[in-house]
Amino acid sequence: MEVVTEGTLTVKTLTGVKVDMKDTQSAVSKMSLYYNNTNDRETAVAFGSVENPETSAITIVGNHDLAEGSNYLWLTIDVKADAPAETAIDARISALVDAAGETAVENGDPDGARVVKYIYNMVSGTNIVTVTDPLMFYDDGGKDGKLTKGFKGTTIFVPGRDNSAVQIDTKSTFSIGSGKMFIYSGREAIQDNILGSVTGYSTTTGPANLVSKAEDGSLTVVFEANTTASTLDGWEMEVSLHEKTPRPSRLRTPPTMSCATRRTTPCSKSSSMSAVIKIQSVSLA
Repeated sequence: MEVVTEGTLTVKTLTGVKVDMKDTQSAVSKMSLYYNNTNDRETAVAFGSVENPETSAITIVGNHDLAEGSNYLWLTIDVKADAPAETAIDARISALVDAAGETAVENGDPDGARVVKYIYNMVSGTNIVTVTDPLMFYDDGGKDGKLTKGFKGTTIFVPGRDNSAVQIDTKSTFSIGSGKMFIYSGREAIQDNILGSVTGYSTTTGPANLVSKAEDGSLTVVFEANTTASTLDGWEMEVSLHEKTPRPSRLRTPPTMSCATRRTTPCSKSSSMSAVIKIQSVSLA
């Protein structure tokens, strides 16, 4: 947020920032405010923070003398480790506090919200990941990094819910060059278990909406990068759970019995579930 001061008679000291968390506080472990006299987030200084907020309306307390002209504020949010995936996180700055009182912020609510995503970056060797909620699956370089040349890894995704099978789908990025990725139903990387392309995936074509056919619903991803992979963006895929179709029950029809032929027996009826918000200009005169 850019705060603009005008005049030089007195120095305005910012002592608090009021924030409305829009009832998303249950998913937040910490909310912090940073300031700078230039529009540079990397060199911004901490103003104050609130940990484990219990109410939607909070005040971040600090002390900062506002310079004449432009001052910049950044609000950051730390999300709880157990916050459910797909939870929307949002907040707005409602007022700035100084010795003279409060100054309402009219444009302190930027468009949109942040959505909680579970993230898993592939690591070398063989690793098992249990899936209970959708997660974003990235190469070893993560969302913004590059592939590591010569990287080799195997990830076994196991459903954490009954009657479910793991599903994998490529999202915005798939760039592995001449590297090779294979997808398998189950926990073994054998030919009979190959899922999707039998020749594997490479260049810019990744797996699309593949669902494990294994009895336990598990799915294995095997990837080997080439020797120039450090120039490639890798992938962004979503791993989620697909509910299996219940098998129809086989019901036997009981034999009928006539009351007329069994006079001695009476008949009866049987009863057979890491965000940053940046806001534009506010004027403090």
